[in-house]
Amino acid sequence: MLFRSALRTDELIAAENLIGMIVEIDPENQDVLNLKQEIGARKEDLRLKEEQRRLKEERRSSLVEQLIPGKGFFIQKEWYKAILKLNEFLLIKDNDEDLITEASEMLAQANKEMSLEVDPLLLAARSAKSKEDLKEAYENYVKIIKINPGQDEAVTEIKELKEVLNEKARKIFREAMYKESINLYIKAREKFQEVLLVAPSDSEYYQRAEARLKKLYVD
Repeated sequence: MLFRSALRTDELIAAENLIGMIVEIDPENQDVLNLKQEIGARKEDLRLKEEQRRLKEERRSSLVEQLIPGKGFFIQKEWYKAILKLNEFLLIKDNDEDLITEASEMLAQANKEMSLEVDPLLLAARSAKSKEDLKEAYENYVKIIKINPGQDEAVTEIKELKEVLNEKARKIFREAMYKESINLYIKAREKFQEVLLVAPSDSEYYQRAEARLKKLYVD
């Protein structure tokens, strides 16, 4: 009876001690082998349960760790990076429901926050383009891809607008250089300033016109 109680309460050491006592009292007891087998089976059952518990904890720990990058970017309000990492996390198979819920809620919020930042810039860019203020349109599209590098319209428009603006700036820059070469410095300065108004601030012609203006004003 004491032995059965020990097994039920998983006190296997106590059970083994009881077997030892039985063997001391009755070395020929035929039930000892059965008792030892039962303890062995119970030990194996506990070992398997412990292994399952350990594997479950390790998987949970791994899932929590994999959520950290997306969660970190979300906390830092880096919406685009957060969206990428959270989407990546949600592709994991056999994920835990609570982590799926947490990641999904952050993803929805990140998409919302990014739209709140991008949408006004998108409207401004389209409006500027419709008014043929191509540089303003370009600058707004550049702001958009700094927030969302994957915004298709912005990526396409930046490439097209930059080509158009650079071509205009190139022509004006050549005129300015010609004016400078024949010592029409005031006219040259005006043309270089025009380049700054036309060329994207990240373009070669913008930088070259800035450099020429500094030289002309120093001279």
